[in-house]
Amino acid sequence: MEIKGIIHMIKKVVLEEIRNVKNDIEKKVKFIISKKIEKLRMVSKEEYEVQSEILSNIVKKISEVEKRIQKLEKIANFKPHYDD
Repeated sequence: MEIKGIIHMIKKVVLEEIRNVKNDIEKKVKFIISKKIEKLRMVSKEEYEVQSEILSNIVKKISEVEKRIQKLEKIANFKPHYDD
């Protein structure tokens, strides 16, 4: 076997091993990041936007209810004075 052939075989094996190590590292890093994100309880941008919209609607409704309560309190405290 020629030296070029041996070098080619070694190069092929080494490159394959490098790809395997790269893939293993990527999988482990993705797993670790996934676990850290899960631990932080992060949400996707879409989920965040949906929750923000829901919260905004709730705040608006609470504000409306507070205004209605204030009006009802004014009515309840209104005591007409009749002159006899």
